[in-house]
Amino acid sequence: MSETQKILIVDDDPIMIRLLEKHLVSAGYSLLKASNGADALQLVTDKGPSLVITDWEMPQMNGIELCRAVRSAEGVGLTYLIILTSHSDKKRVVEAFEAGADDYVAKPFDRGELLARVKAGMRVVEAEADLARRNLEIHKINAELAILNDKLEQIATTDELTGLANRRQAMDRLTEYWETSQRYQQPIACIMIDLDHFKQVNDTYGHDAGDVVLRQMGQLLTRYTRLGDLACRLGGEEFLVLCPHSTVEAGRIVAERLRQNVESVPITIGGKQLKITISLGVAQRTADICSKDDLLKSADRALYQAKHEGRNRVCVSNPDGCRHLVDSMVSGVVRAVATTQTD
Repeated sequence: MSETQKILIVDDDPIMIRLLEKHLVSAGYSLLKASNGADALQLVTDKGPSLVITDWEMPQMNGIELCRAVRSAEGVGLTYLIILTSHSDKKRVVEAFEAGADDYVAKPFDRGELLARVKAGMRVVEAEADLARRNLEIHKINAELAILNDKLEQIATTDELTGLANRRQAMDRLTEYWETSQRYQQPIACIMIDLDHFKQVNDTYGHDAGDVVLRQMGQLLTRYTRLGDLACRLGGEEFLVLCPHSTVEAGRIVAERLRQNVESVPITIGGKQLKITISLGVAQRTADICSKDDLLKSADRALYQAKHEGRNRVCVSNPDGCRHLVDSMVSGVVRAVATTQTD
């Protein structure tokens, strides 16, 4: 007989215990027995019977008190409670149900009615147990789906090679930071980063070596960016650090720390140590920068200036400085064309 068919009978009358035992055992049920409510409560806690048939009037703890104790006990699963009583007036029946009883059988009881009510109680117990199993399965499935969704979200937002946020995540977070900056009039800065001469690494040592460099770059960015900043890989050798609540000066300090640490950590490839450097451009939201795209463009112009000035340096976005840079480049092109025409 399964655990769901175990019944506890509680009565201080040995004759009633034997009578109940006779009927229930003949119907195929497994029994536990107690002569008072206190012992019955201990058996409910220890053995977990699915159904309890208890007399109303008993010493130490009567049937009503037992019902209340079972319903308030911690760690007790579903227990179907049937009270045997000679009290048939409605007030006493209501009292039994309010104490936690699920059903009652009037004394003297009829064997057929008793077994029918027990069988009905067992159907309730089994239905509840089946529902509990289904809920547990659903909970397990939901937990597995949550873990899977977290993994999918990580895959969708993380650069596989470096472990940094990818371009998609970078743009989503930049949108959030930008909106917060506008709403609360807080500063926001960003740092555009480019690995210097990365193409030469790939051409000389192969793309596997290039991947090693990119992975180390990801580790250094993770280690030396501040808590609250977001380091991202935009693609290839291009990286971005978003610095919410930061001025351009705070961004410059972060950028310079990154530059120094990247330069000071050589990478060993094929038995050779490579010195890797980076160029960085820093920009902050200003009155002239009206969108997040303008902010990125401003940082990109500062990065271009850092490359133009010889790489391995930090340049801060300056509209006038960028204008001078463009003017100097145009002048250089004009001189080159003039020289060519003269030749």
